[in-house]
Amino acid sequence: MIEFPFVSLRAIVQQEWTDANRHLNSVRYLEVFRDGFAALFQALDVGRSPSGTLFQGQVQVRYECELVAGDPLVIRSWLVAADAKRLHHVHEMLHEDRGVRAATAEYIHLHIDTATRRVGPMPSDAQARVQSVLSASRRRPDGGYGRALALTPRISSSSHRDRGHG
Repeated sequence: MIEFPFVSLRAIVQQEWTDANRHLNSVRYLEVFRDGFAALFQALDVGRSPSGTLFQGQVQVRYECELVAGDPLVIRSWLVAADAKRLHHVHEMLHEDRGVRAATAEYIHLHIDTATRRVGPMPSDAQARVQSVLSASRRRPDGGYGRALALTPRISSSSHRDRGHG
């Protein structure tokens, strides 16, 4: 049985993965995370079946620390929730030597019925495997997932004083 965190990928940042700022390019983060969730899906034995497949419905990436060419990285993955039609999974990218988190990626994948091209339930055996893994695992990633994106108004110090708060 799969346990979390699941080490889904280890790699070394390649020079060609970097951008003009000489750090890991944002597109490469997504590619590395994709390779990580593909390994997670393979371990869970979910994904393509004769009647369906998984489509990415949503992703949110948070960048925390840059990685440069030659840095060793590791992707740790968790399945955090699921229902008959959706998988919610979270991944963190760490600088493997320093143990510093470089980025996180949070996904919702939808099961698509290939006959109708619409969201539909996963095969019952896949649902059972996913629920079994979820119930057996009590480990969850350290915070930082499940948050919505939003811009919150900033209160400037002058407007703060104008309201009698300073």
